[in-house]
Amino acid sequence: MSLGDPSLLVTTRNLVRKAEPTSREISVCSFNILMQRLCTHEFFDYTAKSTRKGTNRIPRVLQEIEFLDSDILALQEVDYIEAIQKSFSELYSILYATRPTNRTIDPTEKNSPVNGIAFLLRKNLFIPLKEEVHTFNDLDTLLTEEWKRGIITPDSTDVYSDTLFRHNNIVHLCCVEMSTLSSQTKKHIIFIANTHFHWHPHRIYIRNDQMRHSLRSLLMFRQACRAEFTEKGIEIEEHGFVFCGDFNAQPSIKAYQQYVSSPITNIDPNFDFAADLLEGLVESEKQRVSKTVSETAHQILPFRSSYADIFGEEPKYTNITEKFKGTLDYILYHGAPGHDIHPNAALALPSDELLGEFTALPSPRAGSDHISLKAVFEL
Repeated sequence: MSLGDPSLLVTTRNLVRKAEPTSREISVCSFNILMQRLCTHEFFDYTAKSTRKGTNRIPRVLQEIEFLDSDILALQEVDYIEAIQKSFSELYSILYATRPTNRTIDPTEKNSPVNGIAFLLRKNLFIPLKEEVHTFNDLDTLLTEEWKRGIITPDSTDVYSDTLFRHNNIVHLCCVEMSTLSSQTKKHIIFIANTHFHWHPHRIYIRNDQMRHSLRSLLMFRQACRAEFTEKGIEIEEHGFVFCGDFNAQPSIKAYQQYVSSPITNIDPNFDFAADLLEGLVESEKQRVSKTVSETAHQILPFRSSYADIFGEEPKYTNITEKFKGTLDYILYHGAPGHDIHPNAALALPSDELLGEFTALPSPRAGSDHISLKAVFEL
């Protein structure tokens, strides 16, 4: 299989533009590449064994990443990082953030394979300046408090334990210099984030609190970067945020409706984002983050959706299995003050006809059960 091989579904997809190309464009991709250890008969019994086999499936994923040819890639469910590094380390700086394993919580746990999320940054365009990984296991204390105060109502079968709220999800934050725009006296930077939120049909509150936590993390991270640049006497020009990932949330849910301004939402102009992000925090935590959140929440919220801006709506689906079809993946953005970062183009989904050739994904034509997203931004 070679780049551009028509057997790959991604090669049938068109880049839809609403503006002519410019010299100040960057392309960003978000792609849940499906952990190999999850690609089993238990979860994907509708696929042939040969389709699930790593030696066949992983090369299809690598081919898709190569074909996408993005300047920034945010990958989720990465448990074959060595294959990615071998294929792309010459072109990209690869930043890999591993999730805490079950052994972090229970030292006796033996089944705790390493997996995580990753950024691929094109070397001739970007220089990573600072990165942080925040684990949502930090929410354990906060959610326990909410449980005790009756703010959240878990599933009736839930029994409280020390690990009930720990699911090892993380958000990976990075401050990146755009080397082609920077000068000797000023660094042009963009903030990027990548995540994979938790999903459980009866524990929606966990995912919603992870969303809040990630937004607080973005604000705190940006504040720390600004302080560090100021301390070092480095002049910077910010171009905004791009937030990618598998949010495990459809556009109809509250978190999307509340934090994303798009043609399918109606954001209340009087909504207090800062108060919402601080809601539920225990007092000690609220005191730590309150000033930063209160003063700067409006600078990144609400986000906009690149796909909704280009197509007028989110994709019909980004995750296709035999039992579920829906949109879970997003590329969100927000410009910095004075910078109108906006999408000029996005990669259309494969046609329903082509997707219908097989029961669902993954298939012999696509290595993951998720459809990759790609947006082209003008800075």
